[in-house]
Amino acid sequence: MELTLNSDDQDRIMYLCILDSKFLAQAIRKRIEPKHFASDVRQKVYRTAIEFHGKYKKAPGDNILVEIDEKVRRKKIKEEDKAIIDEYLINVFSIPEFSKDYIKDKVDFFIKTRIIKNVTNTLLKMQDRVDIDPDTAIDVLREAVIEADSSIGRKGAESILYDPLDSIQKRDFVTRFGIDIIDSQLKGGLKPKNYVVIQAFLGAGKSWCINHLAKMAVRFGHSPLVIPTEMSNETARLRFRMSFSGMKIEDVLDKPAKVRGHITSSMNKGADIFLLSEEEKGMKVDELPAVIEEVETRTGKIINPILFDSADDLEPPFGKFANKLEANTAIHTYLKNYAKNENKCVVTTTQAQRAGETKVWLGAASVGDNINKFRKATVGISINALEDEKKKWIYRLWLFKNTDGSEGAKVWVKRNYEIGQFIMKYGRFVNQESYNDMMEKFPIMEKGNKPQR
Repeated sequence: MELTLNSDDQDRIMYLCILDSKFLAQAIRKRIEPKHFASDVRQKVYRTAIEFHGKYKKAPGDNILVEIDEKVRRKKIKEEDKAIIDEYLINVFSIPEFSKDYIKDKVDFFIKTRIIKNVTNTLLKMQDRVDIDPDTAIDVLREAVIEADSSIGRKGAESILYDPLDSIQKRDFVTRFGIDIIDSQLKGGLKPKNYVVIQAFLGAGKSWCINHLAKMAVRFGHSPLVIPTEMSNETARLRFRMSFSGMKIEDVLDKPAKVRGHITSSMNKGADIFLLSEEEKGMKVDELPAVIEEVETRTGKIINPILFDSADDLEPPFGKFANKLEANTAIHTYLKNYAKNENKCVVTTTQAQRAGETKVWLGAASVGDNINKFRKATVGISINALEDEKKKWIYRLWLFKNTDGSEGAKVWVKRNYEIGQFIMKYGRFVNQESYNDMMEKFPIMEKGNKPQR
């Protein structure tokens, strides 16, 4: 599909993409592609500008001529095309003064038109299907409008009739636990600049916690990048489907359309969940900014939060380290600084015992020290349970907020991973009498979700 602009306006877009770094970055984020321009010459010039921005994070300016010459030398552009491109660039650089806002409006109109046309074509293909839910078409159109508004950074008119009760409160968090006791101490939830460490022994539910935080993020319109180093992406995708739908594995596999509906309805404001490819999981931690930029540029979505399971499995940043402990500390230091400097929320799980260390950090007196001091977290969460509690699917979730390691909120969490739910119910810590009553009340849960006394 060509840009719905005349040739002069397309040349004005090209002028801005060559000389204006901010405009070029926005065009990339809004997914304007070379194929959208009407001529081969414009496509080659725009592609060159994109590639230059990818390398230097700015518009090429006069360097566009040098880049074109380099492409000719490397035979990426034919020698006979160079004279035509040079002549075109001379014409672009001599364009009379024009309104930049006018061109931005034209680009935004094209983006919305493209998205709506694509969804219209989808609906035309669906119209002959007799088993389509009547509400499906409305949902598809609504999602298209949300995507279009999100892509250009605008919103249309919205009804206030069904606003949630807390909709007028300030929300600067990117995800939350959905546990009032903990979220209130975090002043709403996990925020940009937070570096969060979730610590537990193997099998305590760290991976499911990451899954849960990703699910909560998209419900508030944020797009997380999930990096599951401790499981395959196939397993992670299956768990997400269980988590969103509340179904068991066999139901997820038998009813993919219903599961997709649950997922789609949970993702607000065009949010999405991205999984790092299997090939990238062994990356050095300081390659993270390039990964984030690539996803944001390709999709047009802002990535926040970034959720690791677990960052301990990454390679340390460039440099020499005396031992595994130094390397591990360097990973966490880098991620904490990245969260702070880039205004991102970064969350990682970790084992209770650090790599290369014999000490186990999970007791009430030491867990805060490990999470906040050694692993550099600004927010620390500990997941723990006694053996009898695990059998009843009850876990203790402890929040450690302060760098001195003092305890924050402590809650019981009842979970059910058979249907992908990190939280089924929760409550404050109880006294010994109440604890005994609770342990008597909840049955031992065996595989298949069948209670057995």
